[in-house]
Amino acid sequence: MQKQQFLARWGLFLALWIVLLGVAVLLAERSRIRFDLTDGEIYTISPYSERILSGLADQVTITYYVSSKIPNAFSTLRRDTIGMLEEYGDLSGGRVEVRIVDPNRLVEEHIEAKREEERERKAEAAAKEGTEPAAAAEEDSGLLAEEEELRWAEEKKQELAQKGIPELQGRSYGVEAYSVERFYSSIEIRYLDRPAEVITQHTAIESLEYELASRIVKLTSSSKPKVAFFLGKPDERIDAPPDPRLPFDMPPRRTHPYAPFLEQVLGPTFEVVEVELTESSPIPEDAKLLIVAIPNALSERQAYEIDRSIARGRPAIILASSTTGDLENPQNGLQPLATGLETLLGKWGIAFGRDLVSSRACASVAIVREGPLGLAMQTMVPFPLCPVAAPRGLNQESPLTQGLPGLVFPFASELRVDETALAASGLELTRLATSSESWLSMWRPDLDRGMLEPPVGGAKGEYLLAALLEGSFPTAFPAGTPLPPWAPVAPETPPANGETPPAEPPPAAELVPELSASPGRVIVIASADLAKYSALQMYQRSTGNIPFLLGAVETMALGQDLVKIRAKTQADRPLRKTARGERNLAIYGNLAGVPLLILLLGLARFAARRSRARAYEARFTGKEG
Repeated sequence: MQKQQFLARWGLFLALWIVLLGVAVLLAERSRIRFDLTDGEIYTISPYSERILSGLADQVTITYYVSSKIPNAFSTLRRDTIGMLEEYGDLSGGRVEVRIVDPNRLVEEHIEAKREEERERKAEAAAKEGTEPAAAAEEDSGLLAEEEELRWAEEKKQELAQKGIPELQGRSYGVEAYSVERFYSSIEIRYLDRPAEVITQHTAIESLEYELASRIVKLTSSSKPKVAFFLGKPDERIDAPPDPRLPFDMPPRRTHPYAPFLEQVLGPTFEVVEVELTESSPIPEDAKLLIVAIPNALSERQAYEIDRSIARGRPAIILASSTTGDLENPQNGLQPLATGLETLLGKWGIAFGRDLVSSRACASVAIVREGPLGLAMQTMVPFPLCPVAAPRGLNQESPLTQGLPGLVFPFASELRVDETALAASGLELTRLATSSESWLSMWRPDLDRGMLEPPVGGAKGEYLLAALLEGSFPTAFPAGTPLPPWAPVAPETPPANGETPPAEPPPAAELVPELSASPGRVIVIASADLAKYSALQMYQRSTGNIPFLLGAVETMALGQDLVKIRAKTQADRPLRKTARGERNLAIYGNLAGVPLLILLLGLARFAARRSRARAYEARFTGKEG
């Protein structure tokens, strides 16, 4: 009877527990209560996103195109994405509408509509011929050919792909093998009647909040943010890559090597204005960001304009070095550079070294070599003058470099830091990228073995290649000092009589006006060639150069909120190097050691309880006789 009562109570408790658990799950689903235990809180909408959503003037529509069934390699993607989008809708106060659409259902509806059209067409044809529709249907068995349905399905898929919603492939893992399955996972963001922003391949939840926030900021801006771009060495020219929108017979266009980066990488998001830093081509007042690329022999007035722009709080990105080269033809040699910004940078506590950073951890370049039968062959060889900052050398706490696979710095100089001058400037320096074990190569006009081979004793150290400076930047041109004049403009045509006109008296010297300084941010990259077309094209798949540059421009030009949102990624927890014995101990300890330990503890507890039971029984029977 006691056993029956115990089983009845235990069964009742279990049933009650299951009911309570079901009610709790139901309430959690309705109230969308979740606990985010990730280190970076990647499943939780940050207050920075809330601030962006609170500023929306009109409704934003987010449509998640996702298959009802996706490969188990992305088993939680659909659920987590829908949860985050619904949270977006809740936090926006009705300003964000979320829709979930299954593209496979759209394909089926398209096929069904085509079937109906075909039936109507056949019915009309039968009516014209005087045949009963039923007879016509009987002759054709009422079914459309399978190839017709496949063609219609392909039509709809092509239509979706043109909208930026392609059909993806993913792996589903089984017990003995895996299979490749097709599925959809794309997100479309619409605002008013502006062209939609589409995340074409959404396969990771970690960066979703940044992707959504950055696209909402772009869509809701009244105009494209303006970026001022200054090229300090305009004499370099390349043939621009072909534009697929132009006819094939268009002649090649000569342009500078940074133009493809400005047009193809920045162009879709920003209005890029190229300036010459002359009296007729200054930095626009409404520019959100200044990019200075490959500065070389800048005039004092150009340095002043850059100094003034940064001191007033306008963010800047400086790509500079002591050397530039040709990645497509390294044998052409190297060209020295003198930035003209030495005084300005010295005020900030940084400087570019004269020597080149070389490393065995480097990227490759194509070199033409003589092959069999004397034929010229192009082969890829490691090129130490393109040092790589591996993930270990990237600042994993900065949103600018967090999670990148690596960065290549072609023809890089060492970025030196004067700690005393840095402390005096009041600026805060964050190291973004550092080379692997490297050595410094003395500059020479032609490549030689000394640049490509480490010195005796091996690599010497790790060198800073990119840094972020923040704070109120001290100016190199104090108020009240003479204002550097603009470069004189030569007359376009000589005088008609051939006589040299008398020189005009120089204007009265102007003085540097007072400056209302504002806090700003500057990214300094010790490679003038990082954003050149040859570097971006050669290393676009193997490194994070393009995401790094685009992310830097976006976060500097679009505001601090995006920087902080972008920093929310899954923390990387790499394992330290271990010996084989340690790994075997961990593997077999988990497989056999832990279960065996639990079994031993259970046996020990069972033996102790049995011993106490027998002792109690002995005392009881002794008392009762």
